[in-house]
Amino acid sequence: DAFVDYGESSQLSCLIAQFALENAPVLEREQIAAQFEDWQRQLSARFEDLDLKPKAARKAARQLLAELYGALLMANLLGQPKELRRAAKRLKTSLVL
Repeated sequence: DAFVDYGESSQLSCLIAQFALENAPVLEREQIAAQFEDWQRQLSARFEDLDLKPKAARKAARQLLAELYGALLMANLLGQPKELRRAAKRLKTSLVL
């Protein structure tokens, strides 16, 4: 819910998406990749706490990040902020472990 609130309140496009563009300086892209890796590690640990095996936990964490940020990007590109909330709702139901 906090991610959706952040995405809906932002009038600017996602900063991470902007820096992840091909023409962004290498240092910024590396820092963004490191941040995503950190988020993935943290999410993986939470999924392991829910009894997922490490490989499945990493896969679930990567998928969750990809779907959240993909939904944020699409909502911004299409000018449809409610799309982010719909995607989050779908994720909540699919992540029941």
